[in-house]
Amino acid sequence: MKMQIALYQGCSTAAMIHHHFFICFFLLQVRSQ
Repeated sequence: MKMQIALYQGCSTAAMIHHHFFICFFLLQVRSQ
């Protein structure tokens, strides 16, 4: 769970810089299944 939060925060940062939030969201959805 803690790792997932860190991953989400990293994706939020990447989204602000690179605008790749949709990729991170997809990865999070795959991981949660």
